[in-house]
Amino acid sequence: MSQQNESGRNENGQFAKGNRFGKGNPFARQVAQLRKALVDAFSEEDIAEIAQKLKQMCLEGNLAAIKIVFSYLLGKPDAPVDPDTLDLKEWQIREQEPTSATSASVKASARRANRHQTVISVSVAASARRATSVKASARRARANRHQTVISASVAASARRVTSVAA
Repeated sequence: MSQQNESGRNENGQFAKGNRFGKGNPFARQVAQLRKALVDAFSEEDIAEIAQKLKQMCLEGNLAAIKIVFSYLLGKPDAPVDPDTLDLKEWQIREQEPTSATSASVKASARRANRHQTVISVSVAASARRATSVKASARRARANRHQTVISASVAASARRVTSVAA
């Protein structure tokens, strides 16, 4: 059993059992009572009428109403992807996933696409993360092909410059 010091923490710095300093939210009961009163004040028909009015306001072009409806129906949009850390995050996700025959065959297909510069259509009926990983592999294969083409054109330009200088 942990000993509690005068700050209410144990020897690890965590709050100890029976801590008298963290008594919780003093207004939680009052807020719960107010919410219950608000819920009790509205019937299902009232909520349906409000929803219809909100819908009508949206259809009339009221931007505030549209924002409310979208925020509750669709939720917050995902944070935008940072392109500078995208490869690192994809690699971390790939490292966390256990390898399987499906992911190994997808990786082999991506390597073949890179070598032969062919278009591969991959159909994976797996989780959304694995599908994202497949898209990222195809994107990297395309990027590698573009780098090869760019490297070849740079080498050709260097040969031309060298021949002109000589």
